Amino acid sequence: MTASPQAPTPAPSQARTLAEAAAQPPAAPATPAVPATPHPPRRAS
Repeated sequence: MTASPQAPTPAPSQARTLAEAAAQPPAAPATPAVPATPHPPRRAS
């Protein structure tokens, strides 16, 4: 598990994507849509 080179590869990749998405302007419109979706399904559950 520790010697797996595939594990440390996706880790930094995901962190960079999150940082870029948060710094990008298109991430703002996608943020309000996310919290609105989990609201209805949460009550139904």
